[in-house]
Amino acid sequence: MVISVEIVEQDSLEESEKKVHKQNISSIGIRFGQLLLIASVVVFLLPNIFTSLTPNGYEIIAWMGWATALFILGIITIGITYLVKSISGTK
Repeated sequence: MVISVEIVEQDSLEESEKKVHKQNISSIGIRFGQLLLIASVVVFLLPNIFTSLTPNGYEIIAWMGWATALFILGIITIGITYLVKSISGTK
């Protein structure tokens, strides 16, 4: 009787460790996506705050391109993370 209780407790501990590990992997992807989104906001605001970074109008296009690219990569990263999380899903 005691042996079966210990086995059940051990199985539940292993399952909870697996859940924590899966949650950590998905949270890394979400955190990376959030980092990209924050970086896109910073890149967007830098030439607007420090106008000497863009002395002519053409350089602002490059800054906005970088900000847009970072934003799109952040959204894609978060979307793929949630997609993989839902595919691997709970059993």
